[in-house]
Amino acid sequence: MSLDNVFESYQMRLEKNFAEAVFDMHDAMVKRIFVDNKDINGNEPKPYSTEPMYASVARYKGLVRLGGQKTESGKSKYFEGGYSQLKSESGRPPIELTGSLKNSFENGTRAIKKINNYEYDIVVPKEDGDKIRGHFVNFFKVSQKEKQNLLKDIIGDSKGN
Repeated sequence: MSLDNVFESYQMRLEKNFAEAVFDMHDAMVKRIFVDNKDINGNEPKPYSTEPMYASVARYKGLVRLGGQKTESGKSKYFEGGYSQLKSESGRPPIELTGSLKNSFENGTRAIKKINNYEYDIVVPKEDGDKIRGHFVNFFKVSQKEKQNLLKDIIGDSKGN
């Protein structure tokens, strides 16, 4: 076996390990964000506004169980406890309301963008970008632990596993 063949074999293994490690890291991020509801520092989401508000029934119809008090017209509901009350009564985790953000980020083909064999971006799809501003900015970054695990996965062990 020539030196070129040895190098090519190691390069292919490294590329494969790198890609698998990125997808494993993405899976860990999905669990941290949507199951554990933690940001990169282990913090839970900031509290939502408790300023009283009205929410359009049509906007949430079929997407989420909408609590609150019915208004006379029936076209909206009143939440004395604000968006915080709407979120808690929806029965969904803090970061989810309709589930579209979770679905688009959880789908690796939409969230993981390959730049080259050694560079990937993990992104929130554009149409969901406004959903993470404020409360969830630090949720969709890579944590230090996830970076360390990525490195371990890329390097593997000395036996080639």
